Amino acid sequence: MDNVINTSAMPFVVSAVKKMFVKDEKSTGGAHDSFEMVYVKNGTGVFEFAKSHIDVGPNDLVVIRPHTPHRFVSDDRNVCDLVLVYFSFAENFGNTVESQSAKEFLGYISKGDGEPAISVKVRQKNDIITCMNRIIEEQQDPDEDLSDEMQRLLMQELFILVSRVLKTEYQNSISRAGGQKVKELIRISESYIRNNFERELDLTTIASKVFLSPSYFIRVFREETGMSPINYLLKVRIDNAKEMLQTTNMKVRDIATAVGFSNQQRFNEMFRKFTGMTPLEYRRVEEQ
Repeated sequence: MDNVINTSAMPFVVSAVKKMFVKDEKSTGGAHDSFEMVYVKNGTGVFEFAKSHIDVGPNDLVVIRPHTPHRFVSDDRNVCDLVLVYFSFAENFGNTVESQSAKEFLGYISKGDGEPAISVKVRQKNDIITCMNRIIEEQQDPDEDLSDEMQRLLMQELFILVSRVLKTEYQNSISRAGGQKVKELIRISESYIRNNFERELDLTTIASKVFLSPSYFIRVFREETGMSPINYLLKVRIDNAKEMLQTTNMKVRDIATAVGFSNQQRFNEMFRKFTGMTPLEYRRVEEQ
């Protein structure tokens, strides 16, 4: 039975499908234009892809990337009960914070390691399972108007939970991959800081560009660079300010604004911290 949920007021498009596979039954397979999230409610089986496979059992959750040929094979004596949710992103919601964050993230990992699917094995998946079971219950509610509204709310909750759990799994995979992947992400974040230092940046914004939690990002950034992300940002700003002081006649307050400081006092404090002198003292020294 297919249940298309009205998501006109949400930042994504969803259709939820409940299917049942008996022992040795195989799905016809195929590829979809949208992301496919599969929750294994009961039974066991395997998702087969062109060059890999994922074994699944009760309470496993798999997110399959768009345009990925695959099929499911049930190998359980009992009925294998799956709940499938297909989702993509609504164009008219493309700039909302939550949708854009998830959209960028899923696009980012789709281009990343090349794996056809993500198998979620983290604690937060229990929240997703609870939410999906509630959606199934609402689909069976005889009060259609109430059910549609409740399903919309539950889908919004599911969307947020999926985004968070996939980011957690992604971060865990970074930890497992170790050195080279971490170095790559730090290089990306350093480049982002150097190219955007004049903007209003904070730790959360910078960490989100490589889809890491702020606490984890601080730790790995410090391990790779010897300083915190914010100190790196301040250093980049001060280095650019030093160049402006040497090569232009701009006023100090204008330089402060140009390199991303909200006021001159803060700029003066940070400049002295990094150079041991005020901006005007630095300019006079360089002019000699």
